[in-house]
Amino acid sequence: MTFPVLEGKVAIVTGAAMGMGEATARLFADAKAKVVIADFNEEKGKEVAESIKSNGGEAAFVKVDVSNSEQVQGMVKFSVDTYGKLDVAVNNAALTPDGKPAAEFDEDY
Repeated sequence: MTFPVLEGKVAIVTGAAMGMGEATARLFADAKAKVVIADFNEEKGKEVAESIKSNGGEAAFVKVDVSNSEQVQGMVKFSVDTYGKLDVAVNNAALTPDGKPAAEFDEDY
């Protein structure tokens, strides 16, 4: 299945070092999107980005803790600085340090 609507788009995928986030990032890359692999797991995130690139896709890794708003702002800046724009954000990362649902997360925790 192809998704021509994604071709040339720039997409951030958080939690992209493994699982559903990785699968989503690979799907976007297969659809010819430029993918920002965003995760706090630097080793695995870099591996995913390199794997996408070795298969002919475009990807870059950025280390980010999505529970930290400054790092999230840095992630967006990285995407725009790297690819010139941002079209899509897949907010897949789902781990909170206090164990509460993301909707109840207190950044000051």
